[in-house]
Amino acid sequence: MYSTINVDPDVLLVEGERVLTSTRLAAGLDLGLHIVRQDFGAQVAASLAQRLVLPAQRDEGRR
Repeated sequence: MYSTINVDPDVLLVEGERVLTSTRLAAGLDLGLHIVRQDFGAQVAASLAQRLVLPAQRDEGRR
């Protein structure tokens, strides 16, 4: 019933089987754009990021 969550301070986004986590100041925005990208595609995520004045995807690390 419970899942183990491993913390990795060197990555921006961690995607597990049933858990997504992110870190830093814009964590919610990064994670939200990741979910939009998965569900609706990179073009929709890029358009949303442009409206939010954010990079569509940051490559600062992901596990």
